[in-house]
Amino acid sequence: MFDGLLYLIPLAVLAVIIFLIASPLSPLAKKVRVEYPYQRRERLMTEAEGSFYQVLELALPADRYRLFGKVRVEDLISVKPGLDRQAWHSFRNRIKSRHIDIVIVERKTFKPVWAVELDDKSHDSAKRKERDSFLDNAFEAAGLPLVRFKAKRSYTTADLQRAMGLDQANLPTDETIAQSEESKGSGVESISASRVEEAPERFCPRCYAPMVKKRVRSGKHAGTEVMACSRYPKCRKLLPIADTAWLKSSG
Repeated sequence: MFDGLLYLIPLAVLAVIIFLIASPLSPLAKKVRVEYPYQRRERLMTEAEGSFYQVLELALPADRYRLFGKVRVEDLISVKPGLDRQAWHSFRNRIKSRHIDIVIVERKTFKPVWAVELDDKSHDSAKRKERDSFLDNAFEAAGLPLVRFKAKRSYTTADLQRAMGLDQANLPTDETIAQSEESKGSGVESISASRVEEAPERFCPRCYAPMVKKRVRSGKHAGTEVMACSRYPKCRKLLPIADTAWLKSSG
């Protein structure tokens, strides 16, 4: 009988180990769960930042630039070598936990061209102004332009381009919009983007970019004005104006 018990001891030890590792009732399992008290954030950007991002994306030539959101300041600038240890850490501490709202880089090389901040009312406090001033001076010293925009309901592409010193003559002009894939077979004619007219009170319900007024180019509704997402053709959302009920099912 004693020999039989000796065979049971290793099995009992193995059962305890399996319990500690696999059982949800195990104290060890509870400890493991407590080590990861994380949850997913709802958004990478606020609604205002997301809307501004997409307008800025529309304002820049897609073949020349890429945009990134929420980039660490330390991924863009760094403290120069040669300082004493205490001074080096002091200057690093002032940038290491900071982020830039949007960074624009060269499309092929990924070299940073502009850092962009969208300033809402939280930037009006004295403490925040001091922090912003430090960041402005730090980026200026590093040779990377930091462009600030006041948060507001709408922006024009011309204003954004002008703020970043882009030559209007070398930027693409408004182009004709061909019939979208969504409109094919749904009775929605192609529309023409002659001159973009901003509609500050209307934002795209799909991507939050401003809606712009455009005109139907062909078909039985030719000449009718509609509201189209300014990011077309990346976003093909259409909204009716006045009695254009035939568009309510589009997008």
